Amino acid sequence: MKISSVLMFNKINTNSILKSSEKDEAKTPPYFPKTNYATNPLIDSHYGQLFVKKSKLSFKAGISTLVPKIVGKISLEDKVAWMLNQLLYGDILLIGKNLKKAQELLQQSKKSLMGVINNVYFIPDAKLKDGALLFQRTNEGAPHVTNLGKNLLKINVPPNIPITPRTIPLQQGKGFYALPGSEIFGQNFFMNIKYNTERDLSAATEMFSTKYSFLDDNKGAIESLNSKTIDLLIPSVKKKAKSITFKDVGGMDSVIKRLRRDILNPLKYPAAHDGVQSHGVLLYGPAGTGKSLVAEALANESGAHFIKLNGLELSSKWVGETEKNWRKLFDEAKSHKSCIIFLDEFEAVARKRGGGNVYADDTVNQLLTLLSDVEKNNDRVYLITATNNINAVDPAIIRAGRIGNKIFVGPPETIQGTKQILDIHTRNKTISEKFDKEEFAKKLFDMKATGADIADITYKAKLYGYDRTGITEKMNNGTFKNMDLAGFKIMTEDFEKAFNEFKQAHKSLSRKPIGFNQ
Repeated sequence: MKISSVLMFNKINTNSILKSSEKDEAKTPPYFPKTNYATNPLIDSHYGQLFVKKSKLSFKAGISTLVPKIVGKISLEDKVAWMLNQLLYGDILLIGKNLKKAQELLQQSKKSLMGVINNVYFIPDAKLKDGALLFQRTNEGAPHVTNLGKNLLKINVPPNIPITPRTIPLQQGKGFYALPGSEIFGQNFFMNIKYNTERDLSAATEMFSTKYSFLDDNKGAIESLNSKTIDLLIPSVKKKAKSITFKDVGGMDSVIKRLRRDILNPLKYPAAHDGVQSHGVLLYGPAGTGKSLVAEALANESGAHFIKLNGLELSSKWVGETEKNWRKLFDEAKSHKSCIIFLDEFEAVARKRGGGNVYADDTVNQLLTLLSDVEKNNDRVYLITATNNINAVDPAIIRAGRIGNKIFVGPPETIQGTKQILDIHTRNKTISEKFDKEEFAKKLFDMKATGADIADITYKAKLYGYDRTGITEKMNNGTFKNMDLAGFKIMTEDFEKAFNEFKQAHKSLSRKPIGFNQ
């Protein structure tokens, strides 16, 4: 204790300090949160509290044994009342027989802490032999008390608070608002809660309590936590990516027409589609024709929850785990108002049964059962599958009533369809006015270019443009600047070079995609 504090204390009328204070009038302080006490008992379970300091609390200071006897005559109620007026959010007041015991109990109930510990105040009290009390302020500023000991304590709610029960049990780690007029009691312990004292106890504070500050220790942890919190803001303020709709899918008019009739309309107008027999669609055709793209567009058009994954993602090397994963997938889908599941490379999990592959048979049987349940319950869940090899898929799965709707997705059906895809992929690119899209679309159609082919050709045309204008060389030399793109345009010759590269890689126009013999 500082000498100056002792001198100040000696100047105070000690008799007035020791005089027992009258009970405070039980009234809610102005900073106490407005709460509907009639409907909310205010019991605090302390879930989800912030506790940044993961290491054990360590208090290095000790309590002076030379405390004047006169300080021992100040009631615990007055000490707590005085300290409650000093506590800020982030400060805690511990009361216990000794600091070591209080520290151990605080570690056991650290989830009761409502924030990062900035300052710790400790008041010794012999009446709490095996227990300890924790006082702190909520983030609204209301005083709160928690029982840290294993022995049950109870708190009587003041008469002016209309809640039941009138007595709240405080088990270890449980707390309640420290309202003025409340009474905390237990085995050989009793104290009143009050907010005011008759006299100023500031000069005596250092004699009946000890302060430990952790503000400097917490700076690094707080900065780290704040940095992570700020990073979490990025997804919420980042410009949301444009949702793909049917307008962004070109050259697939007949496919879209079928999907509208078989899935979109039943999802949007369920009353008119009672008793849907098939909740699944199989999209089959060569790779790169836009099967996953049109499935995503369908989900966005319908507003349904969209789950996209590769069938092998649900597979497990452990016996029985694959079937469990499939059940979890369908349970998640059913938890939404409506859901579209898209499974690519369907042949990997729905392969033909037999041939001694019991593992594959179990997977197919599980999927058949799940689809059957969806049909029986008329769940608003639709399964869209995609494969490049329809001949490898188990026929039982794609029969009517399971995934009976089979839709072929191939290259664009018309020149106009090819041009639609070309328009989509050149939409945000600077193209020379001399470039003839109609003519180029005809060449792509004759080559049976798929949507993926057209996207790749368009991108490579831009790269050939970079070569032509020297931009590629600047990038290689590290001298490129964004201003170098000013006035850049993709010319017809760039598209021709990209097309010739594509043509060279696809020498035979009559090649047959895997799984197709027609």
